[in-house]
Amino acid sequence: CIGMVQCAALNFIENYLRELSDKIKPDFNKPELQQTDPILVESIAKRLQEIRERHKHTKEFVLHGTCLAISDYERKVKSLTLASIAKFCLFYNISLDEYFHGITYPKQTK
Repeated sequence: CIGMVQCAALNFIENYLRELSDKIKPDFNKPELQQTDPILVESIAKRLQEIRERHKHTKEFVLHGTCLAISDYERKVKSLTLASIAKFCLFYNISLDEYFHGITYPKQTK
């Protein structure tokens, strides 16, 4: 397990890269993609919490084991990346398929 200083450094770098990517100018010839989808973010955050609580782990326990800002994800302050979900799955020894099992995402009507 890595220490709190390393966790803080990794979180700082992740936030810095996210802010940097937000500053990139969009290509106006392409349709703009929505940065976050509230329904999807809610579903993914809820699943994260369900798995953590099923194992009776605290947010702090998961933070120390993964360096993931679990509290921010569960409160939907930050959106999970696929890499973060994969790290969470490794921590709980589950597959991505198991993580996403049961999450239904509404289809958009045309």
